[in-house]
Order: sequence, then structure tokens, then C-alpha cells
Amino acid sequence: MKHKIFLYALLASVFTLGACSDDDEESCEKDEVCEVEFSVCCSSGSDDDCTYVVDGTEYDNFEDASENFVCTASAFPDEAKSRAMQSLKDLTARAKANL
Repeated sequence: MKHKIFLYALLASVFTLGACSDDDEESCEKDEVCEVEFSVCCSSGSDDDCTYVVDGTEYDNFEDASENFVCTASAFPDEAKSRAMQSLKDLTARAKANL
């Protein structure tokens, strides 16, 4: 009888702890390309729930972040921008996967 009570109490605590999830949880990833730091933070698997920070400026979507990425420290800025955008896509995927 004591074992059953213990098991029921244990199950109740597991369900209670599992039900109390933190909705504000987010996953962030960072990188640097061409001396420009950027990061991605996502709070769900949706693109709408990701924020992008490029060189200290925050953007709500990938398109704005990628349009405003400027690489002045590279001899080949277009190649650096292409590499940075691929990295930004990869960071977004990793941030979503870590949720």
C-alpha cells in the first residue's frame, strides 16, 4: 500500500512539473563573419518567433536582417555576404532545433 501511495505521489509530481513549462524559453545562436557579429534567437519552430541581431541592430525577420548586412572589411564583400547569409540560415535552424 505504501508503494502505491509513493508511486501515485511520484506520478503526480512528474505531471505537475511537466505541465509547468516556461513559455518564455528561447534558443540563441551566434556567429561572426567579416567582422560583423550576428545572432538568432527563436522561441518556437516558427520563423515568426525568431529575432535577428546584426551588428547590434535587431530585426524581426530574416529578410530585413539579410538586406542590412554590410561587409566593409572584406576584399570580396559579396562573397562574405553570401557566406554570412548561409551562416544566418544555419544559425536559425540550430536555434529552432535546440528548443
